[in-house]
Amino acid sequence: MQRRYGFNTYADPGTLVAPAADVPCAHFQPAAERFHRDFAAEERERATAATARKQAGLLQRRQAEAEREAARWAAMDAADAAERERLSALRLDGGKARKNRPGLPYDPLRNMYHGTGDGEVLR
Repeated sequence: MQRRYGFNTYADPGTLVAPAADVPCAHFQPAAERFHRDFAAEERERATAATARKQAGLLQRRQAEAEREAARWAAMDAADAAERERLSALRLDGGKARKNRPGLPYDPLRNMYHGTGDGEVLR
């Protein structure tokens, strides 16, 4: 550049920044590579992921409910077995199968005392 009459002349230096061929840079990439324009595929992936999360939650709840139900049935079976054991013990003892006798040797249906010695003592 030479100065002429106090003015500067302008000479175009060309491109000052030359992109390196081996360094990937977003500024020097073509638009097709810089922008992902398949919005339908992105939306489908998002919806698929949301559905998968929902299905996983439902599966987890279903498994938890099945475990609770199995525990409930096991508790019911244990209670039933304990009740059967209690009833068999009562049957062996015979306490519940005894004759229902009143405290007094008196028969209110026939309106008379028993013919045993206790009925005679009460008379």
